Amino acid sequence: MRGYMDCFLDQAIGDVLQADLVSDINFIIDPEATKITLTAYFPNITLVANSANGVIPDQAFLDELMAVNENPLSRLVRANQSTFLPFWDETAAAVMVDLEAVVLDEVEVYVDVDTSYHSPFYGYIRPYQAALMPPGLRKVKYINAVNNTKVAEMIKTVVQFPPKSCAELKGRGVDSQDQGEKLR
Repeated sequence: MRGYMDCFLDQAIGDVLQADLVSDINFIIDPEATKITLTAYFPNITLVANSANGVIPDQAFLDELMAVNENPLSRLVRANQSTFLPFWDETAAAVMVDLEAVVLDEVEVYVDVDTSYHSPFYGYIRPYQAALMPPGLRKVKYINAVNNTKVAEMIKTVVQFPPKSCAELKGRGVDSQDQGEKLR
């Protein structure tokens, strides 16, 4: 899950693209659903947030996807991925797949989302320490920094050599049974 905090200055003085990069449309569109999610009884919640802005592909990156192994997925990514927007979802997926290798810095904080419809901060999340938080919040893991080089390598590997079936994932260090054991 993504979710941005403390980016109001960037939104005010940055260009339009910068302002867009430090807001989270997913939270702004449905803050009530975000609030439900952030207080749900999941075993853990991780917000990748601002750290998902680090891997922005250039044309050379997209061309390399095709040069190593042209396949339907590499053609799709090269044809549709912009060179000015980050790999947001891919970065969040990389965190889920290999937390230890990808995450460089994280903190645990309590978060809430502004659901006051007329508020200028409608849909934005706010972090709290335990002593100052409103009632009913829960602690989440907030990712401050990721290893952008590792994330880019993971994207390249999956796009250049996509698995043909789930059975192939076992040979790549992703075993669904092992992952299930880690979550228990």
